[in-house]
Amino acid sequence: MHVYERARTYIYRHARPLEMARFQYHFENGSKENVLRALACYQNEDGGFGHALEADSWNPNSAPGQTCTAIGILQEIGFDSKAHPIIQGILHYLASGHGFTGTHWESTIESNNDFPCAPWWKTGSTSTSHHIYNMTVSLAGFIVRFAEKSSNLYALGCRIVKEAADYLLSPDAECDMHVLYCYQSMITFCEDAGETELCDFVALKAKMLSMMDQAICQEKEIWSRIYTATPSTFLRSRTHPLFKQVEELAEYEVHSLIVSQEEDGSWPITWQWDTYPEEWAVSKVWWKGVQIIEKLLFLHGMGALKVQSRCGIVCSECRFSECKGCTNIADPFWGQCAVKHCCENKHHSHCGECGLFPCETLNAFAYEEKEGDNGKRIRQCEIWRDTL
Repeated sequence: MHVYERARTYIYRHARPLEMARFQYHFENGSKENVLRALACYQNEDGGFGHALEADSWNPNSAPGQTCTAIGILQEIGFDSKAHPIIQGILHYLASGHGFTGTHWESTIESNNDFPCAPWWKTGSTSTSHHIYNMTVSLAGFIVRFAEKSSNLYALGCRIVKEAADYLLSPDAECDMHVLYCYQSMITFCEDAGETELCDFVALKAKMLSMMDQAICQEKEIWSRIYTATPSTFLRSRTHPLFKQVEELAEYEVHSLIVSQEEDGSWPITWQWDTYPEEWAVSKVWWKGVQIIEKLLFLHGMGALKVQSRCGIVCSECRFSECKGCTNIADPFWGQCAVKHCCENKHHSHCGECGLFPCETLNAFAYEEKEGDNGKRIRQCEIWRDTL
């Protein structure tokens, strides 16, 4: 089996119903309704989320951190029905003030200490992820996107967005990968709401992208062993504004994911708890399901999970936007293609499936002085061969 099929097998054997629904939504034409139905099982009567939705904390009680995880899933599937009970419940929970200090929502709450969890979810933890704006900015963005504009909650959300923007734009701002990810969520929510006058979003995005670039670990060889920021921490497609800055690293991560996938279809979990070994063993299985979805979304966005051409050209990067892609037409707009016809006559979906790959014809095409790409399309065929 190749990368995608191994990952799919893990999901069907081991994933929680929520990750199963998310996987089916993204890759098997599943419905948003099934994702929402599974997600709702983690929502409490007060509108907040608990019950190990964030698999490192088994606290059943509502918590800002668990609720932020729910918001991330809603954003992932593009769900924006303001009247839906899940969204209204979250707004009710945030308006209650639970876990709110007056400036931010707490990363951890006291009741976490009463249940199995990772050490960073306990109060008193000195983890660097306990930044004032970790989770808070995402929650504030959600409020701006969905709260009634006449409400006190909306005013609070706007205030926090402005304060958070001022902080990030200050010369002394320090943010780890978790906080930067949440800033990205906040910006997306505000843009979706049309609220682009709350701060200088152009400058804010520029600063965020610069800090993301700096946050990505340059020691590529440790990515599969150490919990650290990689390109996929922040981007899931070549169209992301960060991509051009980190293109070489992103391409490397595609190859890294192919070679580091484990036999069961998952990828290594690069962190662990120091207590509750039995519960951690369960959470680790849950996390693998979550990670499979995140990594497959990245691979898909990078063009690794869908054959777009016979020779390995990624259509989203092609300058000839009028072309529909050679897999969808008889001949390219510029005339007959020897590579395309050779590949199709052998009943291959792309050149990487051929026993003669890479042949002289493909090499000449890939390294042609004017329209070649120095072998990039050959490497793309290798990715399709290994992932599909």
